[in-house]
Amino acid sequence: MANITKLLTDSLRDFKKNPIIAFPTISLLIFFILFSKLSIQINYSLRSQTTLTVWLIVFSVVMLAATSYFLSGLIGMSKDVIRKKASVRDFLGYSKKFWFRNLVIILITILVYAVVNIIATYGTFGIGKALE
Repeated sequence: MANITKLLTDSLRDFKKNPIIAFPTISLLIFFILFSKLSIQINYSLRSQTTLTVWLIVFSVVMLAATSYFLSGLIGMSKDVIRKKASVRDFLGYSKKFWFRNLVIILITILVYAVVNIIATYGTFGIGKALE
């Protein structure tokens, strides 16, 4: 328990020294809210199943790309907070440098999850049929 409280107090002390680290998280939250509201308006204006499906794909890719961009900057800024005082310039630099790699990692993770889920579902179905 003492280790957890020490970790929390050290983290809080570092955050007080450099509160700019909250910028990417707050920016991502604002982006999510605004883009979701825009998506709701677009959903109401679309009429066919095909256009709704296309919009869902576009929405998902944009959300994943934005998440990748902001998380790349946050990870880089977190590293700089330990060494020195981080800035918005550091956030933008790390975001531009690593966003695509981070997006690929996120997409691979989602793909592996989907494959494991399919294998588990059909594996369970096969086991159930074999036990009948």
